[in-house]
Amino acid sequence: MLATNLRPRSLVVLVLALLAGLSLLASGTAQPQAAVPPQIVQTLKGHGELVYGVAFSPDGSLVATGSFDKTLKLWHAATGQEIRTLGGPAGHQNLVLGLAFSPDGKILASASSDNTIKLWDVPSSSPLRDFLGSADAIHAVALSPDGTKLATAGNDAAVRIWNTADGKQLFQCTGHAGPVLSVAFSANGAIVASTGADGTLRLWNPADGKQTAVIGAQPAGASSVVINPNNTIAYTAGHDGTLKVFGIPGTPSRSLAAPHGEAVTALVLTPDGNKIISGSSDKTVRVSAFANGAQERVLDGAAAPVTSLSTNGTLVAAGLADRNVRLWNLADGASLGQTPVGNAPVSGVALHPQGTQLLTTTSDGAVKLWSLPLKPARSLAHPEAILSAALTADGNRLYTGSADKMVRSWNLMNNQADKQLAGHTAPVTAVAVSPNAALFASGGADGIRFWNLANNQQSAFIGGHAAPVTSLQFNAGNNQLLSAGEDGSVKLWNLPA
Repeated sequence: MLATNLRPRSLVVLVLALLAGLSLLASGTAQPQAAVPPQIVQTLKGHGELVYGVAFSPDGSLVATGSFDKTLKLWHAATGQEIRTLGGPAGHQNLVLGLAFSPDGKILASASSDNTIKLWDVPSSSPLRDFLGSADAIHAVALSPDGTKLATAGNDAAVRIWNTADGKQLFQCTGHAGPVLSVAFSANGAIVASTGADGTLRLWNPADGKQTAVIGAQPAGASSVVINPNNTIAYTAGHDGTLKVFGIPGTPSRSLAAPHGEAVTALVLTPDGNKIISGSSDKTVRVSAFANGAQERVLDGAAAPVTSLSTNGTLVAAGLADRNVRLWNLADGASLGQTPVGNAPVSGVALHPQGTQLLTTTSDGAVKLWSLPLKPARSLAHPEAILSAALTADGNRLYTGSADKMVRSWNLMNNQADKQLAGHTAPVTAVAVSPNAALFASGGADGIRFWNLANNQQSAFIGGHAAPVTSLQFNAGNNQLLSAGEDGSVKLWNLPA
């Protein structure tokens, strides 16, 4: 995340430059250049009051402006000459706050504090359609790349998605804790981003109106947002004079086809990141190449659905629904046997990095640490069923996800639970800690959550799967997260730097 102090004037210049050269900023190929003082090309005079909204047409030939004088104006960008004024009885009856051109430049959308959104035919300047139903002023408006949808930012804390063909509201998206100040579509039309007075950047799916991610933005409120052409980075401008850059965790870099015929119930990456190991309710454990997803081998012997997996790069451990844990040698797939570990189905397993110990959790709330070959070492008490577990790379700390919707952190030096992470609204069925112990993720039927372990606060949320999340795993570089769900899908997510 980048934060830079900006004066109000330079912020406007930077945002305009950002829109013209986003791909350079996103790819890191922009080269430092000597500072050039901005030059005034044209002064557009004609509005009687404050100009609040401005937009270039896609081809750059026109400029549209909206004002507190309740009118819109179209201008020749090259000459600064006014073409016409859009207003009067058919226009807005209060302040014009937001403007957006359609991708072909033939339609102009405008938003107002009179609670309406209007579409205008640019060649004729005639009104095409009104969008009614907002409960309060509209601060900003954005058109999808294909021109079929309209997104609006409302003073009533709602983002609304509209059908441009008939003017009907498709979805009302709620989540902001105050006025929504800006909206933007991604270049592929699959994401709507919004910022608000509550200081958050939120991502929405325009196909169903559901929130897919919440990212902390500016505490003082964020007044505008744009998304880069690759749909991976969002830029926000804040009331505190900062521009911030966020990776979009709600956009998977790719989906991986799981080789199982039934739900993928567990998933881990080898420490070197080269292999994916997956377990399923079809009672199989499979090893696949991370690079292309090609299956390398099947680890035989499980007699019940696989509930959990762990690997240290040498061994593979699988927790089974029949209360057993089975071990394999990863290099050749040889079975190292199995043993019962409790009086209930195994809900989680975690191998020590050196392969000297194995931690198991069962659905009756028991936590056990075993020395290999499978001799009980010690037990940890827990008030409710533990559904998932993850060890830090040094083997000193354990994280557990429970049916009580909580995540707990255990210090294995003294067997004490010293941290508790609250926020899930459903049982926590998957947890993962990054190799560098700086990142932590938890998942359930309510999505995937990221946590700041320094203050135990949630830092981001993504939807991700259409069914409960069954497994999470960070890559060796600490910049990607692999997830699996009961919907049968496996997804790879890019994480913000």
